[in-house]
Order: sequence, then C-alpha cells, then structure tokens
Amino acid sequence: MIVLAAIIGLGAWYATGHVDDFRRILDIDAMSFVELSILCTLAIWLSGVQMNAVTLIFGTRITQWEGFGLSAVNTMANFYFTKAGLAAKGIYLKRTHNFSYTQYLSALAGAYVVTIITQGLLGFLFYFWTTRGGNMRFEFLLIFAALVLGGVVPLVLPKMEIPFKGRFFQRVNRVISGWERVKRHRRLLVVVAVLNIAYSLVGGVRLFVSYQALGYEVALLPCMVMSPLSTITMVASLTPGAVGIRQALVGYGSQLLDIGMTQGIVASTIDHAVGTLWVFVFGLIFMAWAWHRSRGRNDLDGEGL
Repeated sequence: MIVLAAIIGLGAWYATGHVDDFRRILDIDAMSFVELSILCTLAIWLSGVQMNAVTLIFGTRITQWEGFGLSAVNTMANFYFTKAGLAAKGIYLKRTHNFSYTQYLSALAGAYVVTIITQGLLGFLFYFWTTRGGNMRFEFLLIFAALVLGGVVPLVLPKMEIPFKGRFFQRVNRVISGWERVKRHRRLLVVVAVLNIAYSLVGGVRLFVSYQALGYEVALLPCMVMSPLSTITMVASLTPGAVGIRQALVGYGSQLLDIGMTQGIVASTIDHAVGTLWVFVFGLIFMAWAWHRSRGRNDLDGEGL
C-alpha cells in the first residue's frame, strides 16, 4: 500500500503540470463510459476463459462464471498487494476443485509464456503494419523481440530435475513436471494464444475509445501497437494493480508513436480506472457468491453429521 500511495502521489504531481490534459477526464460522455465498460467486461471474461483452458490440461474443469469471477478477484486483490490475486485464485481452486498448488503454478507458467510470446508477436506485427516497414523505432523492436525471446526460451529448454532431496525440492520438481505436461498440450496452448490475441485486440479498442473520449484524434492501429505494452503488465506487475507501470508503458509507447506521452498516460488512466471499477464490482459479487456457496456446503456437511 505504501508503494501504491507513492505512485499515486507521483501521478498527482505529474498531473499538476498537465492540468489541461487531465481535466479532459471530467468531460467524458456517458456513451464512452458505456463502451469502455462493455469492453472491460469482455476483457475480464476472456481472461477467465484462458484460465479455464489451462486448468483443463490437468483435467480440472471450472465453470464460465468461476473463470470470470476469479479473473475479477485476481485483478481486484492485486490492488492490495502485488500478485495477491494469484494467491487468492490458487487458494480457491485448491479448496473448491482440489487443484494442487504445484499444478496451479505450472498452469500459470503456461499462460504467462503464451501471453509473452503472443503479445510480442502482435506488437511487432501491428507496429510493422503501422509504419509499413519504414522509420521503425529501435525501442519498439527491442521490446517486442525481448518478449518473444523471453517466452520461447522456456519452451525450448530440455526437461530438468533438481537432484536435491527435501519437501521443497520435490514440489519444485512437480512444478517442472507440470510445466512439461503443459508444453505437450499444444492444442490447448493454441486456444490460449487465440484468446490472448482476442484480449489484446479488445485492449487496443479500449485505448482507441479512451483517446477518442478525451478528444484526441488517434487512429486504431497505433492503439493496437500499444495494447501489448498494457497487456504485459498483467505478467510483469511490479506495483499493486499495475498502477503507474501501465500508464508509464502506454505513455512511453504513445511518445514513440508521436502521439504524446501525456496523452497516452491520460488515456491509459481512463481505461485503467473504468476497468478497475468493474473488477471491484464483479470481484465483490463473486466473493459474496463463493462465500454463500461454501456456507451452504458447510450446512449440508453439518446435517450429514
């Protein structure tokens, strides 16, 4: 929370030097809010479907509602502590579906690797399309190449096993074995990749709507280039809720595309704010549903005794 407060303070200081741009937030019309709300809800659903796909690798099937709700809870909890949402999701899957923590870590690894590769390839593709192959900035090429290589390396590494004994090392080896199992399910990994592409496309449209709502005339293709930068913060979230990191990356990308750093920061802030609103709404609803469900099961167990 201290880190989050510091970032918010830094953001407030930055806003004081760009009052006119940030004041545009107050002028957003209702239709733009509705459009962003629909797109954010779609993004939550797509993220949940991805989790459904990777858990199937281990023979665990969760409902669409559970995937949707856990996606919202994951993002919501991350605002309290970085990666707290991953822990909450893992605990739920363990207690509700007996999905072991080692399997969960392996599934996460698979989802993350596919996300990194997909976003790197998409970013490069849309950037090449935007520039028509000319006047390409080295910074973008470096970022997207690093993402692709960072995801490919775990895929091509041979199977390893830690030779040391002990409970901890046994669990690490189980995670590694689970990761090897994930790699063998290429069809489901392709499904996760397709869902990632859809998620990134939705993210690009969200940025486009955000720019337009603020009165900035920005084409759709540059927004598609910046979408992977925003999406990758789900994996490399160094701050609670990725606050500040997402705005900085989109602002930097916006600057490289000659749109303007401040414009990118403000547009990302609007997108992030609307998304945060709905993950808290849906996350709290899911938590209430899960609590009621567990209470009902406990009552049935009590009657059985």
